[in-house]
Amino acid sequence: MTAGHLLPAWHGLASIVLVVSSFFTYAGVEVNAVHVDELRNPGRDYPKSIYLAMALVLAVFISATLAISWVVPSGRISLTVGVMQAFNGLLNHFHAGFAVPLIAVALAVGALAGMWTWLDGPSEGLLRIGRQQGFLPPFFQRVNGKGIEVRILAAQGAVITLIALLYAFIPSVSRAYWIFAALATQVYLIMYVLMFIAAIRLRRSQPDRARGYRAPALGLLALLGVASSVAAFVFGFVPPSQLGSSNPVLYTALLIAGILVVGIAPPLLMDRLRKPQWKAAAGPAAGSP
Repeated sequence: MTAGHLLPAWHGLASIVLVVSSFFTYAGVEVNAVHVDELRNPGRDYPKSIYLAMALVLAVFISATLAISWVVPSGRISLTVGVMQAFNGLLNHFHAGFAVPLIAVALAVGALAGMWTWLDGPSEGLLRIGRQQGFLPPFFQRVNGKGIEVRILAAQGAVITLIALLYAFIPSVSRAYWIFAALATQVYLIMYVLMFIAAIRLRRSQPDRARGYRAPALGLLALLGVASSVAAFVFGFVPPSQLGSSNPVLYTALLIAGILVVGIAPPLLMDRLRKPQWKAAAGPAAGSP
């Protein structure tokens, strides 16, 4: 490792497209906002938790990425098993290869825990807005005896299972993983742009409304957020050179089709098909069996 290795080799945009995945490391941090009401002092504690999360994400992902790049040659790093490649190389070097399966199990448990976090926040947010604005039919508004939106979770599981089956139609696992990761990032970036715009609009339309936390220099923060998100969105349509030769037109068409099917069509259909009688009474018991 020398100073020349600190920056990636420049071969055009395709050589740095993987930087888009760094945006995905923060994706989902906002879904915890649905639990703000459970904090004793949201105005003080929630901003602290976000700053802590930001520092942890930077520390964990930068250090882990550097460790992988230090141990595994760049030409052999896999997008899907790069972490295990690094652990395998390090542990075998120190004659501790027996721990590789244990590390694999620990990573699987950690991924499962992260998945549960992602399932909980969006599903609860969808239930709330679905009841308040009538976006969801009564069938999906029902919860079980513990207040869990099991029908929404079951629908999420079914949809994700169908999407996961698409791995069978893409020859390379690494290529399939990147396409799905890029698709998820693109959809997230659209949401972030809308979220920043909504923040500015709310600040201007309701300037005197009491809020638990008032972000300083909101306009500048939102502008930086929009600019970064748009730049990453544009970069995401460039096939990364690390995946070898790719048809740019086919790659772009796949991403656009995925964005339309996953990120744009569902909310438009929900808005188009909603009915006034779908609005449920406020309160956790609304829609319970």
